[in-house]
Amino acid sequence: MTLTNEDMKFVIAQILLIDPASERPRIHPKRTQIKRGQLTKRLDLLVQDYENSNAAIDLSMYKETLKALRRMRGQEEYQRLIEEIVLSYTPSKSEIKNKENLKVKKEKQLEKHLIIKQDKQQVSEKEKSTEEEIDTKKGWLANLKTKVWPVKTNS
Repeated sequence: MTLTNEDMKFVIAQILLIDPASERPRIHPKRTQIKRGQLTKRLDLLVQDYENSNAAIDLSMYKETLKALRRMRGQEEYQRLIEEIVLSYTPSKSEIKNKENLKVKKEKQLEKHLIIKQDKQQVSEKEKSTEEEIDTKKGWLANLKTKVWPVKTNS
């Protein structure tokens, strides 16, 4: 089986990613500087685990990746491969800006909601105070009428 560059990147990415099955996979920050020996060891252990679990997985792609990693002579070639993988899983600047804009919009909506709540509380407090003032004024007028103009009924 011939191993394409994309297949090799896919296999290596499984080692570098925090959660390969995630909807938005991210590369672990410390794994961007992983050495070739450490990567081959982890990949070899992954292949052994798959073999021991008797899972129905085609491991030829993993084994070919291991061979290709061991055949790499220069550190530059390996670093270029890792950088390509990291770049493919790194969000673009526009995605980062969109996330920041969403956060700002949510904060503004929350502030507006809080301001509306405060305004409603102030309005209800003003309504209560005006009702109390009206009640006291009515009470004053009623008291005045009973004192000044007592109405007698013949019974």
